[in-house]
Amino acid sequence: MKHCVYLISFMSLACTGQSPETPAAPAPEAPPAADVPAAVDTPAPAAKAASAVPGPDAVNAKNCTDLAWLLTHYDISRLASGSSPAPGTGYPVECCAEGVLTEDDSWRCELDWPSSDVVDCRTWSEYQAILAAAHPEGARSEQVQTNLTILTKWIIEKHHCMSE
Repeated sequence: MKHCVYLISFMSLACTGQSPETPAAPAPEAPPAADVPAAVDTPAPAAKAASAVPGPDAVNAKNCTDLAWLLTHYDISRLASGSSPAPGTGYPVECCAEGVLTEDDSWRCELDWPSSDVVDCRTWSEYQAILAAAHPEGARSEQVQTNLTILTKWIIEKHHCMSE
């Protein structure tokens, strides 16, 4: 640490062209402070709402079996990406926690979402209609809008589905 101080002092003297024996000229006085209005505190721009896992009070049997609720709170690509209970894939692992689903609905945690079979291509249109009806156009969250966009793409591409 001591070496760093000497090196910094030497570099400072070398840059100003002064030698260690020459006293430094006094620093010029700072100009008098002008009356500058205080900076107005402006709020920081709001960050985009990140898709977050719903709180524990929202994760219940009613919500976990409601398609509109699932599509509102989870990315459809994540839901349709594999089997639960692996975190981040398939049916929400939060919904598969002990005591959340009834015994009659626990099968949801054992299958790929939305089905272990290839879905009918009309499924994506039905999901899109359910989600759009649940959220009017002016009141859609980023997650809802993203899912609607993905569903539109899947409908056009006939994504992992079979048509009649």
